[in-house]
Amino acid sequence: MYKLGMYLKRHFENSTLSKSQHSGQSVYDIIERGYQCSALQASQQEVISKFISMDICSEIEWYKLVQLTWPSAQLFMDVGANKGYLGSLFLALWGGNGLQVSPAVIFEEATRRNTWKHSRNPAGYCKDGHSRAIQLHCPPPHRRLPLTGACEGFTNSAVRVVSFDGSSFLARTLTHFIQHLLPQPRSLPLGGFNASLDTLWRYLHRALSDREGRVFFPRQDSDFNAGFEGGSIRLRRENNDSRLEEVPMTSVDAFLAGTGLDGPRLDVLKIDTEGNDNKVLLGARAAIREAVGLLTFEGGLGVTLSRDMLRDWDLQGFSCYSTSRAGLFKWSGGCMKERYMGGFSAKDKGNIFCVHRERAGLTALAFDVLAFPMMIEAHNAAGNALEDAERRQFREAMQRAGDDSKVDPRLLTQLYVNIRPFCKPFPACAAI
Repeated sequence: MYKLGMYLKRHFENSTLSKSQHSGQSVYDIIERGYQCSALQASQQEVISKFISMDICSEIEWYKLVQLTWPSAQLFMDVGANKGYLGSLFLALWGGNGLQVSPAVIFEEATRRNTWKHSRNPAGYCKDGHSRAIQLHCPPPHRRLPLTGACEGFTNSAVRVVSFDGSSFLARTLTHFIQHLLPQPRSLPLGGFNASLDTLWRYLHRALSDREGRVFFPRQDSDFNAGFEGGSIRLRRENNDSRLEEVPMTSVDAFLAGTGLDGPRLDVLKIDTEGNDNKVLLGARAAIREAVGLLTFEGGLGVTLSRDMLRDWDLQGFSCYSTSRAGLFKWSGGCMKERYMGGFSAKDKGNIFCVHRERAGLTALAFDVLAFPMMIEAHNAAGNALEDAERRQFREAMQRAGDDSKVDPRLLTQLYVNIRPFCKPFPACAAI
């Protein structure tokens, strides 16, 4: 939030949002079409990618930014839910602290019960289970000052989260948590009825792909593979392999059409299916075309993000980005060189966030502002007002972006923002 405010201020102070120096775009153009990069800016982003890694483990902070800029989102689908940490994150950020549910609450309950006793990553590969899911958008009466800035007592009972996983053990375990172990918001009236948590969050035993049918999934139980994060669907089971279990398979579009969940339209679709993400995307074409405001999937092994996909999504109104801890790498608008598009060979492209410029317009603008091309433009346009030796060297290095051998990676630390300015008003912030 601090970083977004800082860069917005720089752009407005230097009029770069009213008229972009590189592309001649007005702020209306940026909102309507997304920020468009010059060839130099694509080279600048390429240089940065050699020193700043695209990172799958920064996603929680980007979801917080989505909540800040799009707090009205209601329906979330979490495909490849595993231990439920991201499903609970959606519930906590958009449903409010009043629900008393967060990834950390699930992790602490699972730890007390030794649920993930043989897991290498009981808090998740990215340690998401340690997150308290502090909301950035919070109605003023609920913001706790001056200690942590936490949003306390606020509840949005309209939020709905539907999680899917191919493991029957995970589905049973998380459903038990949701129905019996996590705090129940029974004081919240929903249509004349008191709400239990499973009214707001459902965790279903399903594999999702591009069609309906039955497939096989690695078996888990309390003593074997509990919480295993590398499971992906298999089309057949060789020699009655007992390490696999049969699971019903559906698609996003078929599920929405068959359940009535399309009452509130699908706002956020998150996919992490260990290489099967493209098939899930194919099975969600109608939802993406007609409703989805934010689409996320993992830029890892077996996943493809092609030029044709980016072109088609751009025509539908989406701008796509890869996450990192310092900013966003933009794929759309000519910002990414074509040689980086196609199939990914490792988890080296971060998480892909595609934002609809109309359905989630403020989010799309915020993501553009915090994407490296616009951040570099803000630095370069700051001129004498913020001039110092390092900034001047940074600007000169970016002008030589085609020759990355002359770029000192230490100059890129300017693209990071220390957490202290955000924590400064809240003494206990660092403990959250």
